[in-house]
Amino acid sequence: DMKGACEWMCGSKEIKERQKFKDISPFEMKVNSREADPSKMIKKYIRSTSDTAIVPEDVRPPPVLRKTMQYLIGEILDSEYPFLEIYLFIRDRARAIRQDFIYQQTCDATSVEVYEQMARFHILAHHLLCDEKNTLYDAHQNMEQLTNCLIPLLEMYDELRWQGNTCLNESEFRSYFILLHLNGSISAELSQWHPDIIHSPDVQLAIQIWTSFDCKNWTKFFSRVSQFEFKLKPHSYLSLCLLAPYLHSMRCHAIHCMNKSHVSFIFQLEFESSQRKEEIYPFIHLQKILNFENEEESKIFCDSLEPES
Repeated sequence: DMKGACEWMCGSKEIKERQKFKDISPFEMKVNSREADPSKMIKKYIRSTSDTAIVPEDVRPPPVLRKTMQYLIGEILDSEYPFLEIYLFIRDRARAIRQDFIYQQTCDATSVEVYEQMARFHILAHHLLCDEKNTLYDAHQNMEQLTNCLIPLLEMYDELRWQGNTCLNESEFRSYFILLHLNGSISAELSQWHPDIIHSPDVQLAIQIWTSFDCKNWTKFFSRVSQFEFKLKPHSYLSLCLLAPYLHSMRCHAIHCMNKSHVSFIFQLEFESSQRKEEIYPFIHLQKILNFENEEESKIFCDSLEPES
């Protein structure tokens, strides 16, 4: 297996070439200058082909890849640039990081840590850019990149467990896999997971959410989703980021079910009706049972619904 020999976030050859052609990102420039800062430059992703010559001097070893990812998350992600610009830069540089790991066939605690950071980043972007209209962002491509992080990560968990090592965050990322597949089947994957992982609280909660979504059991679904808000774990927010696209359809299903079980289900909209007496249902209660952030959000949702005939 190849061992990387590049001790910088970007190799000297690439730095010279990119400076020559002025291929420098604003994130790689000196403060208040259009001049490149070599210490800030990070290897770009370049699709490799069968003719591409890969030499150790162009490949960064795992400790350098870890340092590079920490720089991206610690410095670039928290910068004052628009998030879309930040996302596009980190997405490209993270792909190059994965590429260097692949060249070296690395499977250890360092590679697991870096892949976990990349997966978290793409989950965050999945939520923060969900309403992005700029054509530079493609939600489908972001999910592809997330999958390209998550699948190898799960394989590394398996390999390390086979070697007798366990990973602290394995159940967290196994649960993300389940939440990513609410519209699909997970039985084949679950049958291969270690019992300790299957019975972990994170995975059990994700399975319950998957089951309730599959059965369209909206009361159980929102009851389980609400548990994320009361857990003191940072990854609860990322779980909610993955669930956000499914909340609307389940809320619509819930309203449909409520309408079937009530004479009429008008949510605290006070108006005169000469045809029938409308039943008033408080938004504050709807907020609780359908996991809205506040009463106003529940009202906006109801106002957007078409009346059922």
